[in-house]
Amino acid sequence: MKKVSVNVMTGLLTVAMMASMAVPTFAAELTSAEIAGADTVNGTYNVYEGTDADSDGEIDAGKASSVVVIDAEATTFKVTVPIALHVAQDANGDKTYADDMADGTTGAAKIINECALGQVKIADVKVVAADGYAITAMDDDYANMKVNSKVFGFQINGLNVNTDGTLEGFAVADDTIKSELVDEADGKTDLERVYADYTFTRSGDSAFPVIANKSVMPITYRAMLPAYSQAVSNANVGGVVFTIDFN
Repeated sequence: MKKVSVNVMTGLLTVAMMASMAVPTFAAELTSAEIAGADTVNGTYNVYEGTDADSDGEIDAGKASSVVVIDAEATTFKVTVPIALHVAQDANGDKTYADDMADGTTGAAKIINECALGQVKIADVKVVAADGYAITAMDDDYANMKVNSKVFGFQINGLNVNTDGTLEGFAVADDTIKSELVDEADGKTDLERVYADYTFTRSGDSAFPVIANKSVMPITYRAMLPAYSQAVSNANVGGVVFTIDFN
C-alpha cells in the first residue's frame, strides 16, 4: 500500500483549493475542530492522501482540503437622524409639523442608514425634557392648563411618550423597512429628500422597524401644548434620543 503526501498552500488571505495530481481529487471532510485548529498563518497544513488501487502502483484518486479564511475590518457605522423636530402652534391651537414625513406631507424627518454594509435597528427611543420643562400625557386637558405652562405631550411614529420619556409599547423590531428612490437623477441629497421621493416596502407594522441597507425610515410625530399669552419662537423644549445599532 502506497501513500503520497503533498503540501497544499492556502495563500495569504481567503483561499480555497483542491489538490490535483493529474487524477480526480475530492474535498476532504474536515471536522469543525480541525478547521479551528488549522495553522493558516504559517502556510501548509494539509496532506494529500491516495490509495494504491492498481497493480501498476499508480494512485487512482485522493483528497485534500483547504480552509476558508476571512480577515475583515469593522464595518463603518453611519446613521443620520434629524437635528430637530419642529412644532408650530397658531393662535387657535392648530399645529404644523414642519419636518413630519407622513404620507402626503412634504417633510423630511427620517433616519437614514448610510452604512456601506448591514442593516441597523432602533434599540431604544427616549424623549428628554429640557431644563424647566416636563413631559405630560398626550391625553391631558391642555385646553384647560395654566397658560404658559412649561409642559408638552409628544407622540412619535404612533407611540405616545410616557411622562418618564419612554415610549408606550416600544419594542425592538425584527421586521424591516426598505426604501428605493423614485428618481435617482433629480440631484437631491439624502437630507433634501421627502416622503414622495421614495417607495417603501415593509415586512411588518412595527413603529421602528429594522432599516435595510441604504434605506430610510420615516419619522412622524405629534405634540400637545398649552396656551401661550405671547408668541414663542424657536424654543427648545426637549430632545429625542435614538439608540441605534447594527442588526
